[in-house]
Amino acid sequence: MISVKSYISTLSDCIYLYILAEYILPVFKATMLLFSKKGTSNLCDILPAMESIEDTLSSNIKNIKFHPSIRAALQLAQKTLNHYYTKTDLSMAYHIAMHEWSKSNSCSCAHIRYV
Repeated sequence: MISVKSYISTLSDCIYLYILAEYILPVFKATMLLFSKKGTSNLCDILPAMESIEDTLSSNIKNIKFHPSIRAALQLAQKTLNHYYTKTDLSMAYHIAMHEWSKSNSCSCAHIRYV
């Protein structure tokens, strides 16, 4: 088993790890735990999770207290997430789900399932 200590060489490394653990990773952990407990998720679950991740990334990219390397990593993560947003926008299932959501203002599209 590889120890985290072997990768930490300076105090700034510790600070970067702390920033990631406190500000960035909790949203990813919460999303992972939500989807791993449910077994399957529908599009109506995934979109709010993606929005939550997007909010976390975009607000922390602008945080000047973070080192530029952390902000650059967050920008890369946001670019990846935007890639998946684009894929979602092109999906017929997405358009059906949004139509269902707009009719009731709540997502009742349980028939659209993803594994």
